[in-house]
Amino acid sequence: MTDINKEETELSIKIFFDNAYSNFPELKTYIDNNLHQYEDEGYSRFYPDFQLIIDYLTEKILNSENEIIKKILDYIEFYLSKTPLKEVKNRIQVFFFDTIVNRLGNKGEVYIRKFISMLGPESRQLCKNEDLIYRAETAGLWAEGEFDKALSEFYKKNIELKKDK
Repeated sequence: MTDINKEETELSIKIFFDNAYSNFPELKTYIDNNLHQYEDEGYSRFYPDFQLIIDYLTEKILNSENEIIKKILDYIEFYLSKTPLKEVKNRIQVFFFDTIVNRLGNKGEVYIRKFISMLGPESRQLCKNEDLIYRAETAGLWAEGEFDKALSEFYKKNIELKKDK
């Protein structure tokens, strides 16, 4: 990634968080009250924000506070649908969706299914990308037989890319 792309990506992610915090004051308060956990740990920029949003949403999902969960996920979906930056989507995919799906998976299938059911198409696709990378089928994400077919196509495509190099 070039310096220009890196700067553009960082700015875009900053805008993502700034808008999230202004639209969801309770989330901002939660972040402010817990950010100290990540001080002086050498984390990359925005990593603590992603982790704390995951903590916040996990708590809300476990407590069935569906209205705020849906609003935040709708905001993320809107943002994903508007950003043209692949690197931004990659960061949200890895830092957010991969982590929250794993965390909820440890709590029980009912929670992961609830989370997945609230996702929009862009968010669902990012979760599916993670499933393909890790060869793990997330409950409630795929139609019957869809995962195996997508996984086969994914690996076929990657093998062809390696041959072209």
